[in-house]
Amino acid sequence: MRRILSLLMALTVLFSLLTPTAWATGDPLPEEDTPAAAPIEDETPIEDETPVEDEAPTEEEILTEDEAPIEDEAPIEEEILTEEEIPTEDGGLAEARAALASIRAEHPILALVYLTERYDLRAAPDGESEVVIGAPSGQTVQVLDVARDAVGDPWYLVDVSVDGAAARGYIQRRNLALSDEDFLRWEEAYAMTPVEPAPLRTQNAVSFAAANASSYSADILQFPESYRAALQKLKTAHPTWIFVPMNTDLKWDTVIANEMVDQYNTIDTAYPWYMRTTQYSTSWFQVTEEGLRYFMDPRNALTEDAIFQFELLTYNASYHTEAATQAILKGSFMAGNIPLTDAEVAAGDAEQTYAHAFCAIGAELKVSPFHLASRVLQEQGSKGTSEMISGTYEGYEGYFNYFNIGATDAATHAEVLRKGLTYAREHDWSTRYAALLGGSQVISANYILKGQDTLYLQKFDVDSSYNGLYWHQYMSNVAAPTSEAKTVRRGYNQVGALENPFVFKIPVYTSMPASASPYPSEPTGIHIPLPAGYSGTEVWLDGVACTAYIDGSSRVVVPGTHKNYTVTMYQYNDKGTPVGMYVWSAVYSGGKYTVTALPEFEDLLLYHGFSIRITGDSGIRCKTSVSASLKGQLTSGGVNGYTLKSYGTLILPTSLKPRDNLVLGGSKVNTATAYDKSSGVDRVFETVDGRARFTAVLVKIPASQYKTELSFRGYVTLTKGGQDVTIYGPVVARDIYTLANTILASQTYAEGSSVDTFLKKLVSDAQ
Repeated sequence: MRRILSLLMALTVLFSLLTPTAWATGDPLPEEDTPAAAPIEDETPIEDETPVEDEAPTEEEILTEDEAPIEDEAPIEEEILTEEEIPTEDGGLAEARAALASIRAEHPILALVYLTERYDLRAAPDGESEVVIGAPSGQTVQVLDVARDAVGDPWYLVDVSVDGAAARGYIQRRNLALSDEDFLRWEEAYAMTPVEPAPLRTQNAVSFAAANASSYSADILQFPESYRAALQKLKTAHPTWIFVPMNTDLKWDTVIANEMVDQYNTIDTAYPWYMRTTQYSTSWFQVTEEGLRYFMDPRNALTEDAIFQFELLTYNASYHTEAATQAILKGSFMAGNIPLTDAEVAAGDAEQTYAHAFCAIGAELKVSPFHLASRVLQEQGSKGTSEMISGTYEGYEGYFNYFNIGATDAATHAEVLRKGLTYAREHDWSTRYAALLGGSQVISANYILKGQDTLYLQKFDVDSSYNGLYWHQYMSNVAAPTSEAKTVRRGYNQVGALENPFVFKIPVYTSMPASASPYPSEPTGIHIPLPAGYSGTEVWLDGVACTAYIDGSSRVVVPGTHKNYTVTMYQYNDKGTPVGMYVWSAVYSGGKYTVTALPEFEDLLLYHGFSIRITGDSGIRCKTSVSASLKGQLTSGGVNGYTLKSYGTLILPTSLKPRDNLVLGGSKVNTATAYDKSSGVDRVFETVDGRARFTAVLVKIPASQYKTELSFRGYVTLTKGGQDVTIYGPVVARDIYTLANTILASQTYAEGSSVDTFLKKLVSDAQ
């Protein structure tokens, strides 16, 4: 840095009018793209202490012989039986295990760790046996087998993956929550209930007393205070609903920072401009941080509709009916039969409704058909006009992809289609039913069985069981869980199934704000209507770059300070070279900005390229121009009250962030004045096409600095009503080494000529 600054101090700023030397010119090059930032690492969470409820019972808590069930006399500690040694006649355990195995053969049995901050899975069905692994509340486990302990309590052997570490161990029934009807009927048939009431065994004395003394139920007391009131309101309306906190052990701000990575979370044009930033396609934008916080904060979804984004996506035949699924699909392109392909018609295949298909697939995979139906509606829209499911897309005729599997983000819509249909072809989704079944299998295997078993978790990857964190997200639409949840709830309501024993797995983060993140409110912005030929989102306020929001054909900038600004935008050609500029004034008054276009200053400053000095001391020159006629008006009677005070060029090493600092008075900025009214300076390099060109020249640049990039920028200072107003041109940057290579590549100068030799030596010296 010192070398760069000393270079600037040593450079002599000259003007070509006074320097009759030879120069080699070259066209400007576009700036390189800025590399994307890496995801932010989460801090290592502090180990939770073992919950009180998982400790061995005290002597007073151990059941006496009279209190224990007669058929389950507790053996003394030395005689505790292993699973294999428990007599088959003791509650018919062998028969129960066989029946459970039959259920497992049909589908996985998923459950959640429940009513504890963290549970230590054991090597045997005994609270004194070796700890296998600790699992936080809300952790998904897969039930494998059942055993009873010395007092007859049921324990389940489960598989679990915590932070990518797979393990198998035993957990007490009272610490599991699930809604699988097949499993619940099995439990009822074989009396797999805790010996004592669950609250007494799952709460320590203090929390149990609180549960009885307060209006909150035992499951809700496991949540932070800011969740409880809304959850209790739901519990009062629906007493059978079960709420399970998913303790992520992730800091809230760290999660938000990682989720703000480009295209992880997008939002469509239905939402206001102040919730949208970078545009990715016609309808989709990067969501703002405020918007992400709102949609991602679980406390904003503790309502009758939105709560279903936390529902476990388990299939239950009693309420996942065809009629209810049909109600979800009503009015959509899937309200009727699935169209058959020509091959299916020729084979004599019978038609079936989409509702019947979703229910059949749901029953086969044990996945909610409501989830499958609402997911397709989310992906394809109610009209279903996407070429992804037309079967007629050129080059992919006869293939379908209802769930958009594999259709990841790409530069163009056509590329997205090709990716999705390539996936369909590779998996032979050559009928619509095959595409529905295949996509459902992907969701089941890659998400639901991997711990991402709610709508929320399929959108926001905050479950670390598999695949790490953040990136393994099914969709980018930040509002998808909320909208899909409403669709699912409507289906349950249609068939009167809202009082079923739903289990809701609700994430909890550390260091959360005291209350739910608010819906973003409209800030005070400067609304700029774009002139013809202008696009992009970069707007400059008093010469400082700002990223603007897109609001239709306008751009909106939210300034940090409420004051008056001069606003500029620059027009670029397809090579990234600035070719024009437009200017507005923004006046703040009465809590809002009034924006006025200044067409008289359109193209006030134009850039005309760089050249290299090829005789004498090495040097680089930047050319800028103003309109000669406009200059004459500004120096005589003025234009709309504006008069010319000065103009010239500002110079700064690019490493010093000229996009923020390249303004008059900026730190380390060098100024080359071409016109100054007070001193009488008026240097014109040449007049071409009615424009007076002026230059800034840096000479005596040492070879060690040939690769040091320098930024240049023209400026004009005007005076109106006794106040100075500075208007800045675009920032352009070059280094001598790159410029020399560009000129050589253009073959403007003959091989072996003096200029060719000079440029090649310059390039060689820079090595």
